[in-house]
Amino acid sequence: EFLDEPDFVHLGRGCMVNMNSIQKIDHDLCCMKNGESLLISRRERSKVQSRYNDFMFSKMNERKRQGIG
Repeated sequence: EFLDEPDFVHLGRGCMVNMNSIQKIDHDLCCMKNGESLLISRRERSKVQSRYNDFMFSKMNERKRQGIG
């Protein structure tokens, strides 16, 4: 059911995270705002990075439209 949620991304082996909870993506690690680091599978790495970049870009555009950033 989370697969249709635009804010969630699949890291591999049944691990999905809410992109609003990600602090940064560092090559093969997904560093979360709560301090945890999760390994991104080799197969999903480029897809995760691309989806997260798109997500952050859309958030920045949204903030600009609202006059926040």
